Amino acid sequence: MSQFLILMSICTNCALLAWLFDEEGKWKIEPGLVVILIMEHALLLIKFGFSRLVPSEPAWVRAACAKNSSQARDMYTKRLLRTISGGEKTRELKKIE
Repeated sequence: MSQFLILMSICTNCALLAWLFDEEGKWKIEPGLVVILIMEHALLLIKFGFSRLVPSEPAWVRAACAKNSSQARDMYTKRLLRTISGGEKTRELKKIE
């Protein structure tokens, strides 16, 4: 969503600049519009800085996900090894008897 907003702001800026360029080749930019364009660019720069400096998820969430993933992989591996070695079949046979 933010990429769309950035793209739209760039298109809007280009349209404004094209609209404010007169036939004589001079800019008809009023000070208020300049302030708005500068503030918009400053906000985009701040947003870009935050997106680079602040991670999308905290480190503790990444660590928990990695731990859960490794635990699930270990459980699957143990179960697969038991299945291959016939360990689950002997357990099932013992339960039936």
